[in-house]
Amino acid sequence: MGYYDWLRSYADFIGRDATILQNILTQLLKEAEDFSRMDDWFAYADEYSQALMDKQKEEKRGVCLSTFHSAKGLEWKAVIIINADKKVTPFISDKDEMCDIEEERRCFYVAMTRAKD
Repeated sequence: MGYYDWLRSYADFIGRDATILQNILTQLLKEAEDFSRMDDWFAYADEYSQALMDKQKEEKRGVCLSTFHSAKGLEWKAVIIINADKKVTPFISDKDEMCDIEEERRCFYVAMTRAKD
């Protein structure tokens, strides 16, 4: 599919190391080998993520990684927004064209107001 090439291009666009993105993709592909259908893989990933979050919540330790969208309605002691820099937040898909900037602003506001302190 040329996905590794796309990852290199995307990493260049956002100023990141392409090797890291490629390693993540390789890990995901290796983990997904045990599943014959994407629905099964997604169900496993959801179940695993939820179980891990529940365990960490009980132990009151660890770090929760979340998207802007899934942070809605949640609250943490502290929030660190990674990759919040030019071309990433807000995401610019093309140098001449910006996506819906108001939606991007709204999502960023939701993310940054999740911190108690």
